[in-house]
Amino acid sequence: MPITAIEFREKFDFTSQDFSNPIEWTDGVGFSILKDYGDGHVSLYKIGISNKELNKNEPLKKLWISVNYGEKLEGGVTLEPRKHSVWDPINLDFKDEYYYNIDNHKFYRNDLEIDAQQILANVKNAHELPTKMMPGLILRLRLWCWREALPNLVIFADKRIIDLLWLISGEKIEPNIYDRLFGRRHPEYSNKSINEKDIKFIEPKLMDFFGYKAKRWSVVFYCIINLIIYAIYFFSPLRYQFLSKLIVNNFLALCYIVVSFAITEALVPRFLMYIIMDTMPKLLENLQFKIIKIK
Repeated sequence: MPITAIEFREKFDFTSQDFSNPIEWTDGVGFSILKDYGDGHVSLYKIGISNKELNKNEPLKKLWISVNYGEKLEGGVTLEPRKHSVWDPINLDFKDEYYYNIDNHKFYRNDLEIDAQQILANVKNAHELPTKMMPGLILRLRLWCWREALPNLVIFADKRIIDLLWLISGEKIEPNIYDRLFGRRHPEYSNKSINEKDIKFIEPKLMDFFGYKAKRWSVVFYCIINLIIYAIYFFSPLRYQFLSKLIVNNFLALCYIVVSFAITEALVPRFLMYIIMDTMPKLLENLQFKIIKIK
């Protein structure tokens, strides 16, 4: 006979913990329960078997277990604290580790039998591991690296690439990488509210460059780069034969100017724009949504 939600819930004992009254699921056999820390923060535990698993013919059902840390508010609970800290309990999902056999009514962790209280203890210990001084040290370092250090490094690099694009072409993009990330993950929102409001482009001014209408900043940047190259060549004790012939040969000099300026004005800004609009938001997303294994 299939297990009911109440029978499943009664296999767990919450009397010795600061848990609220459990609430049974409506879309499966399971329950949700809150653990109150007494400081305005709570953890929401969800343990059960989804209807999708219940509809399978085999007796061994995969448990869906999650635990999320958040703030307790007057109108309810928010599962994202306003200020994140590596010392906070960590949000976890267990979807391929624990099982329940509806024939013999026993729990399993992979292939080994385990009781309900041990499952709860394992989930609780893993969830609260960052709050423990020495046992959670390695995990806090990993969380700091993946959740703070690397994302901040990406944000810093993104702003510097935007500055470089402005220096080369005079095109200015608002340095809010999260707007670009939101627009990339949700193309249906990539409309005027994203393109015109959150990501602002400043029209570059043009100037005459030997009869060619070019972006003013591209000409300035191009000239600066070539002055630097010439200064290095001039003050270097070595004399490069290619540069010597290039400088004195008008045709070669013209070829160099045309090709190098085309790259500076067109290809480089386009490449930087691709990095800004696609690569950096994707990199930030991969870091912030990276799955970190506790053990």
